Amino acid sequence: MIMAVLIMLCPDIYASAKKAEESPAVQVLTSNKNARKLEGGMLKLARPALKKTPMAVVMDDIDMMVMYSISQKADEEEKQFAAQAINVLESYNKVSEIDDPDYRMCIYIDNPVGENFSEIILYISRPDPSIMVFVGNFTIGSLKKVGEISDQRRMERRRAKR
Repeated sequence: MIMAVLIMLCPDIYASAKKAEESPAVQVLTSNKNARKLEGGMLKLARPALKKTPMAVVMDDIDMMVMYSISQKADEEEKQFAAQAINVLESYNKVSEIDDPDYRMCIYIDNPVGENFSEIILYISRPDPSIMVFVGNFTIGSLKKVGEISDQRRMERRRAKR
C-alpha cells in the first residue's frame, strides 16, 4: 500500500512511463509466432524456474517476460527474423558481456531514468541462441546484485569442474 502511494507521488520512480508493448524488443519478438510472452498467471508459473537463476533477485519486479529461441536449423525467413531481433538490441545499452567457456551472453537495458529502468534483455549467443526480455521496474542496484550472483555461480561451476 505504501509502495503504491510512493509510486503515485513520485512518477520518476518508474524508469519509463511507456507500456511494455511500446518496447522495440517486445514489439519485434512478439511479432514472431515462436516467441513466448509470459505475463500474469503464466509469469507466475515461470517463477520456480526463475528462482534457479540470478534473475531471482529481480523476480518480484518483473511484470512481463518474452522469450525467443533462435533455431540453428531455421529456414531463411526465420534467420532473417533472428537477425532483425538481434539488430534491435543496438537501440539498447549493453551493460555486460559474459564470454564463458560454457556460454556467451550479452546483457542490455533500456535508457535509465536516474537509477531506474524498465527492461533487461539477455542475448545468449552460445550454446543455444536465444533472447529474453524482462519488463518491469528495475534499479541499477538490483542489476548489480544479479551480476554478483551470476559471477558467484560461475566461480562455483569452475571450482566444481576442477
